[in-house]
Amino acid sequence: MPALIENPLDPLARFKDGARIRGSDHPMPLLNTAIDVRIMGGLAVVRTERVFRNVEDSSIEATITFPVPVHATVVALSALIGARNLIGQAQRKQQARARYERAIDDGKVTVLHEEAIRGVHILSVGNIPPETEITVVNTWAMPLSCQGNNVWLRIPVTVGEIYGRSPLPDSDDLVHAPVVHEANLTVSTDEGFVSVRDVTLEGGRARVTLDRPIDVSVSGWVPSTLYGTSSDGRTVTLEINPAGQEDAEVNAALLLDQSGSMGEAAVGGRRHRALTKHDVMVDGLRQMLARQRTTDQIRLWQFDSECQPACSLNDLWGPRGGTEIGCALETVAASCPASDIVIITDGKSHHLDVQALARTGKRFTAILVGEDSLEAQIGHLAALTGGEIFVVSGVEAADAVIAALNAIRRPRRIQPPIEGSPTVVAGRIGGMGVTARWGTDLPQDAPVIDRATARYIGAVAAALAIPNMDAASALELAEAHNIVCHLTSLVLVDEAGDVTDSLPTQRRVPLMRPASFRPMLRESVHARRLCAPLFDACPESPVILENVAFSKVDLSHWVGRIDWSDAEALRQGKTKTLPAALKSLLAKAAREVDEVRALAQALGIKPIVVVIALLAKASADQNRNAARVFRAVLGSADPDQIEAASYAVGLRTSWLW
Repeated sequence: MPALIENPLDPLARFKDGARIRGSDHPMPLLNTAIDVRIMGGLAVVRTERVFRNVEDSSIEATITFPVPVHATVVALSALIGARNLIGQAQRKQQARARYERAIDDGKVTVLHEEAIRGVHILSVGNIPPETEITVVNTWAMPLSCQGNNVWLRIPVTVGEIYGRSPLPDSDDLVHAPVVHEANLTVSTDEGFVSVRDVTLEGGRARVTLDRPIDVSVSGWVPSTLYGTSSDGRTVTLEINPAGQEDAEVNAALLLDQSGSMGEAAVGGRRHRALTKHDVMVDGLRQMLARQRTTDQIRLWQFDSECQPACSLNDLWGPRGGTEIGCALETVAASCPASDIVIITDGKSHHLDVQALARTGKRFTAILVGEDSLEAQIGHLAALTGGEIFVVSGVEAADAVIAALNAIRRPRRIQPPIEGSPTVVAGRIGGMGVTARWGTDLPQDAPVIDRATARYIGAVAAALAIPNMDAASALELAEAHNIVCHLTSLVLVDEAGDVTDSLPTQRRVPLMRPASFRPMLRESVHARRLCAPLFDACPESPVILENVAFSKVDLSHWVGRIDWSDAEALRQGKTKTLPAALKSLLAKAAREVDEVRALAQALGIKPIVVVIALLAKASADQNRNAARVFRAVLGSADPDQIEAASYAVGLRTSWLW
């Protein structure tokens, strides 16, 4: 069963053949998912296979935005289209997106895997023809984590509601829904034994629902050296070992998330439903504070919509309010002399400026609580500043919190810049010490591994080096190793397949709603901290009002308020799915605006199509489908005529916010 989304308007929807996208009768394009996990020498290689099928009458674009570990290195992308197996190639991020969009415009099947922000990736499969099935495989690798005696890996597969305004366009944002996604899971290890929390493996296999992370534990594991190959042919060695105990004194601020989402269940299911993330956090903190030394200096802070010091755990507010992580981190960094800041949170907030916080000179360490936690942003901050990320598995936080305490005892070491080809790089990831070396001789007793695995090991080593290289060298290394990162994406185009002459309709595949989900609107809001809107802080825009007054029709109000997913219908001028008020304005503009009619006559198309394309142009920065409609209709038009027509309908670019 690939997915099921119940339509609240149709109580019989569940009995229809196939799955439907929530609130519509559109079929769900994701048919099957399979996840294969291989553990070797402290490195996990995760291969995810997704089968997409288009059962609609026209071409579609299937997109899914999903979380990945911050330290995961995406190393491969392939697509099986008919009998052809195509391999993705890394390109500069902007070039890869441009190549994908050209293929969309040209009607060719294309696949793009890109990093939206660190810790959140987007997989786009464009121009899937009707009655066609495409299998897409992506592979990532990363070191295991070590917390106390636990060696393990978390594979995030969903995320809960996120506080704040997303930095992603609407067409690319994370979204979850009451669907059922399942996957065939296979787990293996070269040595030792593997288990998956709350899952029974039979012969290393299980069928799992994707409403909670896949937590893989490894016992009986012995560190060993991994041998790989770099893009220039050199031998690469990768050593992953549990970090030893540190002896330095601690001088740190401990920032505790008290937002409403911390009142959610830490894990789904009935077994531990009564334990909230806040309960788990406090229990772990009590055990950690019991182990602190008399010479350690640890200052407690707490935050939700505001941030204040706390004298002890007994002074904590408890879950309430919003998740203003950014403001809280800025407050602590500015007010506290501690060189280390440790934050315990579920990470579900967009409200932080990672680059600005990194410039404070503090080292940030993150402890994530909850099955629906999100590494992105807060995990990126930790990685940038030399800190580490520790994730709580289940309801036992002590190991993660104590591991974080040990991590901040380690003196901060700044990696020197890498000039030329890398030779050695070392770092700490999730309680593991990771060292990569290039150019070493391959010993005679080195284990024999396949070429793909050797390349993956080389790519992981390259990913360790990239942050310490200048932009040009880092880009070259990422492209050579086929890595997805902030610089590069993986893209492929089926040049030999059939071509469609219509724009694809976007079908977003939502993530499965987390098992521990509770809607944010149910959280209590403390009115005493609500402030009146600061209307006087909004800049005046007399130019906008003056120019709009001269427009015959004003469409500016509708920018960013349209669903552009059915791009082909809108390209043809079909307005059936649009709000009645907008349809009336579009019709008026098509009838009465001379500049619109002149542009339509020059292109030999209907005026209503021109008006929709002008609105698409104004929305292009916010929505990729809108950009496609604009290119398809007005891509070859006279720029001066476009500007004049935009002005006449209130959409002149300089007017828009």
